[in-house]
Amino acid sequence: MSSSKKSPTLHSDPAGNASIAMIAKAFYLVTRLCIPPLVLSYISLSEYGLWTACFILIMYVGLTDVGFSSVYVRFTARYHAEDNIDGINRLLSTGVTMLTCMALVIILVVWALLPSILEFLKIDVLYREKAGILILGTMSMFLLDLTLGAYCYLLHGLQRIKEEQSVAIVGYILEPTLIFICLYLGFGVYSLLIAFVLRYVMSLLSFMYLAHHFLPGLKVRFRYFDKKMLRHFYGFGAIVQASAFCATVLFSLDRILSGYFLGPSGMALFDLSTKLPVSALAIPSAISNVTMATGSRHAAQDDMEAIRSLYRQSTRSTGLIAAIPLGFIAAFSAPIGMAWLGTKMGELNGLTLIMTLTALWSYLHIITGPGSSILRAMGKVENEFVYHGLRVAMLLIWVSAMLFLMPTNLEGLAWGLAIGSAMASSMYILVNQRILHVPMRYLLHDAIIPGLFAFLLGGLFRLLWELSIPSTLGRWSTLAILGVVGMLYTFTYLLVCWSYILTPAERVNLKDLRGKFLGKLFWRQKR
Repeated sequence: MSSSKKSPTLHSDPAGNASIAMIAKAFYLVTRLCIPPLVLSYISLSEYGLWTACFILIMYVGLTDVGFSSVYVRFTARYHAEDNIDGINRLLSTGVTMLTCMALVIILVVWALLPSILEFLKIDVLYREKAGILILGTMSMFLLDLTLGAYCYLLHGLQRIKEEQSVAIVGYILEPTLIFICLYLGFGVYSLLIAFVLRYVMSLLSFMYLAHHFLPGLKVRFRYFDKKMLRHFYGFGAIVQASAFCATVLFSLDRILSGYFLGPSGMALFDLSTKLPVSALAIPSAISNVTMATGSRHAAQDDMEAIRSLYRQSTRSTGLIAAIPLGFIAAFSAPIGMAWLGTKMGELNGLTLIMTLTALWSYLHIITGPGSSILRAMGKVENEFVYHGLRVAMLLIWVSAMLFLMPTNLEGLAWGLAIGSAMASSMYILVNQRILHVPMRYLLHDAIIPGLFAFLLGGLFRLLWELSIPSTLGRWSTLAILGVVGMLYTFTYLLVCWSYILTPAERVNLKDLRGKFLGKLFWRQKR
């Protein structure tokens, strides 16, 4: 049944949405870089490891939300296109009600199992009370976001990604600011919890306001709970959720294994070492998020040619953009570590190796994103399990082999995870290429190889660094020179892309996009 209220026109701007999403991820990356050195100047590495342990749990609990969020986005867009505001109300009310009940069960289970969780994570007895407060605090806040996060996904379904990402940017700036204030006031590791809670409260309230603003007929009420809506959540949503569970296990495997073999300090080492390259993936991954929404429209129209074109374009864009930070991180991991963490680098043996290897295999991993998003939009979520199976097999083989061959567990884990992940990603790219009937020659020539130039360019700049920059530089001198070299590297890469890699049509699109942003900026200043 459709509502009598006319819904607003769908706001569709894939290029603009992808651009603002990447800008938001860039803010996220910058703020994530600021937090570790700031925190480690006030607390010990072991205490920071407690905070890392909290988010291993959150990643697993967050699996309950992944399937629901995909349902919200997909079916909100469908109901809005049909001018069915009543359907959106019933969809969100059903989801929020279910997740509220689920959240209450989860927090009770975590509370009951907390002693066993602390024992499994090998938390020292001296830190267990503090760890318990951090785990329960972050879990409670995350579960609140689990329920009210429906408003955020509603905005995605309405294609109001620009507005949603603007709120995210404010949150990314707010959190490190609050952390600094709380650390200065002497709250220690609890500063991270306080900032985390306040950031999420601000974001959730903003999403609620925006959702009601753009959809005046929106009403989320218990009386709108509809059993018929459950088929969306336990059909498509359940498959997505199962896939997300596998992905999360594999994503956190490095910290789980490092914690098992090396203890909390090893877990913190892998978390810090992978933070930069993993955070860098957040920027190009925004393309995959927008790709799913656009792909859903093409799938609904059964336009396979448009889907293949979208796959080629999004994969190419993802590779070219991801290569910029990853190529630099891979080449300059040692100077970056010194500039980022200063004297703490002396306590982090292996950080350089892990960071470099993670940047290398992450390039292939992020290129698989658009293919998965498009196939998910087509309803082929089961294809993602092929990737999970490949990763399990390759990681099992290579981690076992490297632990046996390498002199230390640290080196064995680093090399095994890198080689296994790279091989699995390469195989999965081949699988997607065959399903979507896209020539492999295209992917190599136009999507994968152009980005690899950034890694070669990074290696050349690092060679020049070694020949001209003394190894005795201090932290701030390293940071200053690294900033200049990074800008030169980026400018050179962009110049080569513009002159030799981008097609004439791509250059025109970039000029148009730049004109739109400058026009909006000028208009705001004029007002």
